[in-house]
Amino acid sequence: MTPSDDELSQRLQALPTATQRSVSEIESRARTLRRRRRAGGASVAVVAVAMAAGVLVTGWITSPTGGVSAADSATTAPVECPRTVEDAFAVVNDAVNETTRYAADPAEAPDALRLLWSPSVAPAPTTASASDVTDADTRLAPYEAKCPALPMRELRVVAVADDTVTRGVTVAHVDVPYVAHEAPEVARTLDAGSVDVQILESEPGKDLVSARWGTDEESWTAIGSPLSDAEIIDLARTAHATADGIVLDEWGPAAEADHVTPSTGGNAAAGAIIYEASNDAVHLTIRRSSADLWQRAKAGAQLIEVGEKPGLLHDDGDHTVVTWQVADDIVADLGVRGDATHAHEIAESVVPTSADDSRLVASWQ
Repeated sequence: MTPSDDELSQRLQALPTATQRSVSEIESRARTLRRRRRAGGASVAVVAVAMAAGVLVTGWITSPTGGVSAADSATTAPVECPRTVEDAFAVVNDAVNETTRYAADPAEAPDALRLLWSPSVAPAPTTASASDVTDADTRLAPYEAKCPALPMRELRVVAVADDTVTRGVTVAHVDVPYVAHEAPEVARTLDAGSVDVQILESEPGKDLVSARWGTDEESWTAIGSPLSDAEIIDLARTAHATADGIVLDEWGPAAEADHVTPSTGGNAAAGAIIYEASNDAVHLTIRRSSADLWQRAKAGAQLIEVGEKPGLLHDDGDHTVVTWQVADDIVADLGVRGDATHAHEIAESVVPTSADDSRLVASWQ
């Protein structure tokens, strides 16, 4: 789990979306495919898919659903613009699922991402893998050039005081008509003048607030904490979107924030290269993408340093997540069952490792 997983879950619930395939689900499918390839049970099918996608079977292998390369698809597939939020998510998800490639062995993972903790602070991983979703950007380019609904826009608003994150809120916008949720899903409704704002409680008892509103032309969501009813109403009244993204100049929390960072919504895997290693107590994810540290910031997280790099530590009592900026385009997440001190110690021990590291070789899937 990452610091923003619960917020991502609520954001997806706050809009009427198609079923989201998570990174873990995608990689699970890849592991199944590799096991079949190693056993020889589906070797012909795997070779056919890999050749059709224009990659070597001995290197990165494509998703089982992939049939053509992203470049070929971008030039030959007709562009049908999404008309609903569900359709917009489906376009992004299809691009991810059909272009994802998987590293057949540790040597295929980029050196900058192939990191691992010291064996002196935690047991060896039981599973490790890497996936490349950069071709999704090529697949999505014609849609983003033609369709108002893509790319979906997000803006992360983060406030910090005394080395602690005091606010973490994501505001999202899609240029498609707003569809209200049914009554059972709505905790209450706020009157924002020209629009009604629905407040959802998908996780009752938690501090996260999920709000949604819109018009016949656009859909908005806001999720995070803290968010008062007055702040939500003010956001619904003042937020607007341009061709360059979301504009929150007139919203007080954004004006007072320490970090306001834009990102593209939909599927977080799109355009990324992701490496993971884990066991029953530790889960390390290294991601190369456009996302930065502050898009992972959650209220209550402490500002720390990991290897002299800026980082965040969030401890919920049973589970601690350490996130740090490995490089300008690389962010690491380390989830640990245990206390914060031990999690920070493991994070400090994470360093680059060789492709022939016996721990990776034995656990690669």
